[in-house]
Amino acid sequence: MMFTVADIAFVMAASTITRRLARVSSLQRNLQRAGGAVLVGLGLHVAFQRT
Repeated sequence: MMFTVADIAFVMAASTITRRLARVSSLQRNLQRAGGAVLVGLGLHVAFQRT
């Protein structure tokens, strides 16, 4: 798999943003909760999905 310039730029930007967000503990905690809620929601959707 080959990386394009856009992929490399995105990874570098995400790394910078992640480091800055890690400094703010309350924001980090809220992001973890939001991510967990999304995963639970996806799990419930799959569990109750009728095929």
